Amino acid sequence: MFRVDTRSIALLVLVVLAALVGTARADEPVPPGVAWSALTVEQRTLLAPLESQWAGIAAERQLRLAAGARRWNSLNADQRRAANARFGNWQKLTPQQQARLRQQFQRFQELSPREKDRLLRNFQRFRQLDPVERERLREEWRRSRPNRPPR
Repeated sequence: MFRVDTRSIALLVLVVLAALVGTARADEPVPPGVAWSALTVEQRTLLAPLESQWAGIAAERQLRLAAGARRWNSLNADQRRAANARFGNWQKLTPQQQARLRQQFQRFQELSPREKDRLLRNFQRFRQLDPVERERLREEWRRSRPNRPPR
């Protein structure tokens, strides 16, 4: 029987999350890193595979990994299963699809809070539609964008 090592998956999720978080701009000061000893026991347990290289990891990435480990440790079992499923879906994507999603995420992050809220509300309304109606709307959207390549 195939057994999933939750700690390894969690670490991979953290690394992907850290990669998705925007990097500091050149004009922003770089914050100091996080000493391994400053991490909580739970964070060190989760990040243990990185312990030997921790001191060589860029300060910004250390901060992102520490924050990701803190978030992971705050999730309940159902939330962790959902995160693992999302990560599994991410791994199945081609590098081009991953790059496209990173670009979309970056564009979303650049929106105003009002525009983000509007998009999220619309997305929730879309998800509550029955599958037939969602597919009808998808087709309508595809037809309205004839010059776009299929996804």
